[in-house]
Amino acid sequence: MLGWQVSVYRQRDGGAGPATADSPEGEKLAAWQSGWEGLRWIDALVKTGEAIEIEGGGYPSRYTLPVERFADAIANGLPGAHATWGRGPEDIVSDKWIGRSVVDDASIARCAPSEWLIVVAFDES
Repeated sequence: MLGWQVSVYRQRDGGAGPATADSPEGEKLAAWQSGWEGLRWIDALVKTGEAIEIEGGGYPSRYTLPVERFADAIANGLPGAHATWGRGPEDIVSDKWIGRSVVDDASIARCAPSEWLIVVAFDES
């Protein structure tokens, strides 16, 4: 499959500033699988300075952005999300594989708009 598996997390330290490569992931706020264009939304925010790419390469790629930018990005649904995830016949998945897109709207609503999040994207191609 050509695409991305994307997860968004709070920072364990409260996210008062942008995450770094060493920032530990906290509570998971959303997860989805998308097609090959699944990172266009965050790449656009990086270009405008509203998000920061921490690490590239896809194994994983990591970004950081404020909650308000993430909330704007998902206002009409998770960007490019597949409701049910696909997998290949040779894929190995554990019992932690959720197999569907999820978003925790209540947890996102509890975040301060200026709190910085961590976005982790794995290349699934």
